[in-house]
Amino acid sequence: MMPDKPEPIEKLIEKFFREAGEEQRYREYKVFQIWNQVVGEEISQNAQPVMVENGRLVVAVRNSLWLSELGFERHKIKRKLNRRLGKGTIREISFRIGNIPELGSKAEVFTS
Repeated sequence: MMPDKPEPIEKLIEKFFREAGEEQRYREYKVFQIWNQVVGEEISQNAQPVMVENGRLVVAVRNSLWLSELGFERHKIKRKLNRRLGKGTIREISFRIGNIPELGSKAEVFTS
């Protein structure tokens, strides 16, 4: 008898979190995977998620202009993210000025 087709790693990770009762944490983790696609290229080059915990997302932005601009877009971004992640996953978004690495870089995102 042949074994079933292997499950993609993403499905195994999701199953692990769900079985551990940490489905909310898994959905929060996915923010980092979908951010660039959800907000688009211009925003993603100037703002990147730093952390998310208990529904609170912290995003580093390049400068005060982006801080102001994204402050006006906060609810729209939250709505778009929750459409992809599940209703109520992101309850609050905070923007902070910080270093934004070039996409794909492993440089530190947040400044002290």
